[in-house]
Amino acid sequence: MRGDSYGRFLLAADGSSLLCSREPGPLADASWEAFLLNQALPLAALLRGHEVLHASAVALGGRAAAVLAPSGGG
Repeated sequence: MRGDSYGRFLLAADGSSLLCSREPGPLADASWEAFLLNQALPLAALLRGHEVLHASAVALGGRAAAVLAPSGGG
Protein backbone atom coordinates (compact mmCIF):
# COMPACT_ATOMS: atom_id res chain seq x y z
CA MET A 1 0.00 0.00 0.00
CA ARG A 2 1.20 3.50 -0.72
CA GLY A 3 -0.35 6.90 -0.20
CA ASP A 4 0.94 10.39 -0.82
CA SER A 5 2.07 11.95 2.48
CA TYR A 6 1.43 8.62 4.24
CA GLY A 7 4.29 6.35 3.35
CA ARG A 8 4.69 2.84 2.06
CA PHE A 9 3.35 -0.28 3.71
CA LEU A 10 4.23 -3.82 2.69
CA LEU A 11 1.81 -6.33 4.17
CA ALA A 12 2.33 -10.09 3.96
CA ALA A 13 -0.49 -11.88 2.13
CA ASP A 14 -1.46 -13.69 5.35
CA GLY A 15 -1.23 -10.52 7.47
CA SER A 16 1.62 -11.94 9.56
CA SER A 17 4.03 -9.06 9.00
CA LEU A 18 3.89 -5.41 8.06
CA LEU A 19 6.78 -3.17 7.04
CA CYS A 20 6.36 0.63 7.04
CA SER A 21 8.33 3.50 5.58
CA ARG A 22 7.34 7.14 6.16
CA GLU A 23 7.29 9.67 3.35
CA PRO A 24 9.21 12.87 4.13
CA GLY A 25 7.18 16.05 4.40
CA PRO A 26 5.30 18.31 6.80
CA LEU A 27 2.31 15.93 7.16
CA ALA A 28 4.37 12.77 7.41
CA ASP A 29 4.55 12.53 11.20
CA ALA A 30 0.81 12.32 11.87
CA SER A 31 -0.37 10.98 8.52
CA TRP A 32 1.62 7.75 8.46
CA GLU A 33 0.47 6.86 11.98
CA ALA A 34 -3.17 7.49 11.08
CA PHE A 35 -2.85 5.36 7.93
CA LEU A 36 -1.15 2.60 9.92
CA LEU A 37 -3.85 2.54 12.62
CA ASN A 38 -6.88 3.11 10.37
CA GLN A 39 -5.98 1.15 7.23
CA ALA A 40 -2.94 -1.12 7.43
CA LEU A 41 -3.46 -2.77 10.84
CA PRO A 42 -7.20 -3.44 10.35
CA LEU A 43 -6.41 -5.09 6.99
CA ALA A 44 -3.69 -7.19 8.63
CA ALA A 45 -6.19 -8.28 11.31
CA LEU A 46 -8.76 -9.28 8.68
CA LEU A 47 -6.15 -11.30 6.79
CA ARG A 48 -5.33 -13.10 10.07
CA GLY A 49 -9.00 -14.03 10.51
CA HIS A 50 -9.88 -11.47 13.17
CA GLU A 51 -13.06 -9.41 13.06
CA VAL A 52 -12.43 -5.69 13.20
CA LEU A 53 -14.94 -3.64 15.19
CA HIS A 54 -15.24 0.01 16.14
CA ALA A 55 -16.02 -0.27 19.82
CA SER A 56 -15.36 1.04 23.29
CA ALA A 57 -15.80 -0.71 26.60
CA VAL A 58 -15.58 0.12 30.26
CA ALA A 59 -15.32 -2.22 33.23
CA LEU A 60 -16.46 -1.19 36.68
CA GLY A 61 -17.19 -3.28 39.73
CA GLY A 62 -16.79 -6.61 37.95
CA ARG A 63 -19.23 -5.67 35.17
CA ALA A 64 -18.62 -4.31 31.69
CA ALA A 65 -20.50 -2.26 29.14
CA ALA A 66 -19.52 -2.17 25.47
CA VAL A 67 -20.70 0.17 22.72
CA LEU A 68 -20.36 -0.66 19.01
CA ALA A 69 -20.79 1.90 16.25
CA PRO A 70 -19.77 2.55 12.67
CA SER A 71 -16.57 4.48 12.05
CA GLY A 72 -17.03 8.08 13.21
CA GLY A 73 -20.03 7.17 15.36
CA GLY A 74 -18.28 7.99 18.63
